[in-house]
Amino acid sequence: MFFSNQDFVLFFMFFWVNFVGTIIFNSSIISSLVRSVCDT
Repeated sequence: MFFSNQDFVLFFMFFWVNFVGTIIFNSSIISSLVRSVCDT
């Protein structure tokens, strides 16, 4: 599959945004779970 530079940059940015968003989303869930466990 051939990518031009612009297509590759767009794909990389899209992948990076999804990757970082997933990490932030998971870390917020984990932190809320840890808080609920510590509260009880």
